[in-house]
Amino acid sequence: MKILLPVLILICAAGVFAQAQTKCFRNDGLRDNHIVRFEADGGDVAGSYFVETDGDAEQTQTFDFSGTRSGNTLTVKFAGDAPPGVAPSKTKSLIWTLAQTADGEILRIKFYGKNYETNKYADYSADFVSCEPSYATLAKQAKRVSFAKGAKSAAFALTFKTQLERKAFLLGARKGQTISVMSPGCGISVYYPDKTADKEGGIDTFSLENLPQSGDYLFVISPAGEPGNCATTFEINK
Repeated sequence: MKILLPVLILICAAGVFAQAQTKCFRNDGLRDNHIVRFEADGGDVAGSYFVETDGDAEQTQTFDFSGTRSGNTLTVKFAGDAPPGVAPSKTKSLIWTLAQTADGEILRIKFYGKNYETNKYADYSADFVSCEPSYATLAKQAKRVSFAKGAKSAAFALTFKTQLERKAFLLGARKGQTISVMSPGCGISVYYPDKTADKEGGIDTFSLENLPQSGDYLFVISPAGEPGNCATTFEINK
């Protein structure tokens, strides 16, 4: 028993530490982007709600909150009882819900606003998607990379307004070929045709030699530093 006790303590401690999770969700509107980041440690939750005006990260309002988590339900309270103006009025403790969809995990938050069909104000729910989109979400919005006749490269002028923005591209290739991607100032990640992610990725440049699979490779371009422009070029060689 004396030998097993330390092992049991380590297992219990590992279980406690494993409960800590950091999550990020966002909902992009026509004018403002809303981002929620929080850490759930056991039954405790603490985080911040960010409102980016006109998608400009420099014009961001921050609202800190804390609360509890029970299963998929979060009960949160904003610091100073001052929630974002879009939150339900006269509500000091808010109920949020985590849910699973075909495209990944979402955070469902209740808001208070005008219903333009009834012309009345009422509570309504909005879904926040993960800040790191799932493969299905990225593939759905991806642009197909095609090459002009006789060309081995294709270029795209990309502009990012926020740090969390992603641009996805699908590039069909055959096993044994080589793909090179150049995107100065941006991060580059890739999913193989079997939908598994490359563990390394790259910044500015990235190359896959002697491709192990035939099919569509999904490339994701994101800001490596401050949002801005990234001239991105895809090259493929036999």
